[in-house]
Amino acid sequence: MKKIYIKSIFIALFSFLLISCETTELNLQDNPNEVTPETASARFLFNSVQLQFEEFLGNEDSGTSESLNSLTLDYTRMTQVFGSYAYETARIDNIWTVAYNEVFQDALTLIPIAEAEGLSIHAGATRVLQAYTLTTLVDLFGDIPFSEANLGGANTNPKLDAGNDVYAAALSILDEAIVNLLDDSAPNIDNDLYFTNGDRENWLKVANTLKLKIFLQTRLANESASRNGINALLQSDNLINNASDDFAFNYLDVVTPNDSRHPIFVANYNDGSGEFMSNWYMKQFLDNNDPRIRYYFYRQQTSDPNASDIPCDALGNVELCYIGDGYFGRDHGDNTFTTSGMFQRNTTWGVYPIGGKFDDDSEGRTSFDDGAQGAGIRPILLSSYTNFMKAEAALTLGTTGNAGVFLEDGIRQSITKTISFGTLGENSDTDFRPSQEDIDIYVSGIMTAYNNASSTGKLNIIVRQYMFAAWGNGMEAYNVYRRTGSPSGIQSPDSDFPMGTFPRSFQYPAIVVALNQNVNQQSFTNQVFWDTNAANFID
Repeated sequence: MKKIYIKSIFIALFSFLLISCETTELNLQDNPNEVTPETASARFLFNSVQLQFEEFLGNEDSGTSESLNSLTLDYTRMTQVFGSYAYETARIDNIWTVAYNEVFQDALTLIPIAEAEGLSIHAGATRVLQAYTLTTLVDLFGDIPFSEANLGGANTNPKLDAGNDVYAAALSILDEAIVNLLDDSAPNIDNDLYFTNGDRENWLKVANTLKLKIFLQTRLANESASRNGINALLQSDNLINNASDDFAFNYLDVVTPNDSRHPIFVANYNDGSGEFMSNWYMKQFLDNNDPRIRYYFYRQQTSDPNASDIPCDALGNVELCYIGDGYFGRDHGDNTFTTSGMFQRNTTWGVYPIGGKFDDDSEGRTSFDDGAQGAGIRPILLSSYTNFMKAEAALTLGTTGNAGVFLEDGIRQSITKTISFGTLGENSDTDFRPSQEDIDIYVSGIMTAYNNASSTGKLNIIVRQYMFAAWGNGMEAYNVYRRTGSPSGIQSPDSDFPMGTFPRSFQYPAIVVALNQNVNQQSFTNQVFWDTNAANFID
């Protein structure tokens, strides 16, 4: 029965390509250049899947489409959202298309070839990327096509499958991935873009940590299953627990023949930065002497901006507008706009995680020659994240371990990883690197507040620190915010910038709604299956 079930899962997955020639113009069935099982190379396809997965997570330098990472960073006040929450549904087609037409298509071609060639580690790692992409689609949209997807002429309008069913399928895929990754006879990956040695042990830890994330994500919908699943994972503890295990895409400072720099670097270091940081998010670091502040943010100008650069100052009803010490961003939903000195005066991304410039008070307009020149990372699942997830589970589910210990470990791991970027590029952090005493004072203050807090207050502190550690990964913050409603005190839209209700999910891409009769556009207020909180739970 187990073999039959696994086979049915695979058949369903092979049907993932929802968007056939009837639903997009990307079908290549008659293209003689299309990669087929007879002509494909498992190693070549694995390289393709790795790059497609990175594109799915974020294409922030694109001027023609929205990035799921940039949208979720905006939603959670980590970066500044301009105007309302609404986005043009035609601009998110790329998120859906890359997932179905690229990641899944090449992955499902790759897996049987890799297994036939004895490349089980390639197959297992590919299944991990499949499962991550699949659960992220549910986290974004809720119900998605699955069981009836890509049946061609037999069904050009696949139905939407319930998000909890798709999550269950993802767990089964991860179980299959683990079987692949335990194959001792298979060689390691020789073209791994996420881990330097392509080691099966790294990918096993990613698979298990993704299962931890899934169980924690669904704790409100099925508390007992979440508790049991997490405790089983904690018993073996083969998770991303150390920086050497961190799951992140590694960028280079290479421009040609293919630009391999971090896309956020490309978008913000081209002769000045036009993107505003979130005043609220930066203020949390500034007010608390956070050791990560000079690594996360780079001030193109350290002096106060001119009044003409902050038109919000004249409105009178704006909460922050300018937070001081040269940290120049915008409030949540601030619609005011100015080109006066914007590209050379506003605060932008620093050296972590995008490979930009460390803030050593040197200021100056950003350029492609600055800092690590884009040789940063895209953080996906880091050891600090694991500890924050363990802490939340211990506090809310009573799972194994001490929530406070996990919290402190997570904070320290985040700080250590962040400051390790300080020596990248031409400007070292030698004169500004926080001392161990500085770090200890910062951590001690948080732990004192945690130990004196109520249960609700403890959760708020855990999530707050999780959000601070997740800089560069908006999806993690978006999920934990919807799941917990924390951190409290997150900035609401100012009265001068009215916005809609906080989006509990994404709307479907325009092309999907237009061409699939079984997909009706949904409201931003629709809640994914694991979000069982009240409708007015968060702003």
